[in-house]
Amino acid sequence: MKKNLFAGVLFVLFIVLSGCSKSPIMADRVLVKNASAWKVTEVKVRHIPTNRIGAVSAILPQESLDIGFPKQPLLADRAIIRWIDGQGQNRSDELGIPYDAAAAKAGRTMSLTYILLPSGSVTAHLQDSSLLKY
Repeated sequence: MKKNLFAGVLFVLFIVLSGCSKSPIMADRVLVKNASAWKVTEVKVRHIPTNRIGAVSAILPQESLDIGFPKQPLLADRAIIRWIDGQGQNRSDELGIPYDAAAAKAGRTMSLTYILLPSGSVTAHLQDSSLLKY
């Protein structure tokens, strides 16, 4: 009887945990925008826990570069962004990756944009890729 109870509890736990997992967002682009007045260099984005890395050597002021990847599920939940600002100072910021449940459920392809701010912090937002001009 204890074995049946234990197996039943494990089964219910498995069902609850599988129902709680969220659908991944389909992403086809990762953009990094330099919102500062100087060129930034050695820009590296690392997604956690997947450890996918994208990098560019330089981004001019008020410009953005695509460090994207082919359309695939965005499985990371946070990112670490590192860069060198125009004054030669090493910068780093860690932030959560935004999530759009409606887009994930509908299977819409999204673009993830990181904005490097002059203060040394980073913001991130998702946008429907069909709304972007290529």
